[in-house]
Amino acid sequence: LIDGDTVTVTPYTEANAQSPVGTYSVTALVSGAAASNYQTTIQPGTLSIHQAPLHIQAHTVNTTYGHAPPALTGYNLLGFLNGDTAAVVTGAPVLTTTVTATTPVGFYQIGVKTGTLTALNYYFVDTNSGMGLVGVYKAPLIVTAKNLSMKQGAAVPALTYSIAGFVNGDTAATAISGAPSLSTTATSSSRPGRYPITITKGTLAAQNYSFTPVAGVLTISP
Repeated sequence: LIDGDTVTVTPYTEANAQSPVGTYSVTALVSGAAASNYQTTIQPGTLSIHQAPLHIQAHTVNTTYGHAPPALTGYNLLGFLNGDTAAVVTGAPVLTTTVTATTPVGFYQIGVKTGTLTALNYYFVDTNSGMGLVGVYKAPLIVTAKNLSMKQGAAVPALTYSIAGFVNGDTAATAISGAPSLSTTATSSSRPGRYPITITKGTLAAQNYSFTPVAGVLTISP
């Protein structure tokens, strides 16, 4: 430009927020009162639209100690734009877990990889994407007060119990600590009849098991 002339340059492109991934020409319109005094040559630029990220979020699943988790198939894709849905995506991610039937109680993150997922306008983030977890919950142990009997006037027998439900080769010696609390209202002078043997968790504790007490019965005969 000479003699202090000015012109207005208005760049434009056909691309917009809804345009698919690709390259688009950027050109310009030169206007203003002085524009007619010049021969204008436009050297177009390029606008590149790159794929947007989609995050893969695995669905959380639950299992019980002693059981393998269900197949990992559920997931969400987060980050769609312009009203897009999962319909624009093909394939499926690879979801993995280290959890087995012998894994202790706890929560374990599900591994996520892109797998065969593809989409024209998106790429897939498979690092720290899958916040889904495999939850391993305690297996139930049934703690049962054993049924007993006695003659009226005899001493009340020692109250005993049994525990059932161990898995993975566990035993009471290897998997639990403490003991339940047992009691009965029956005494040596109680009338003949049936008296409940009450049982509670007491000091029982275990990393991989919960406890369900089942009451027993003390039968006093004449």
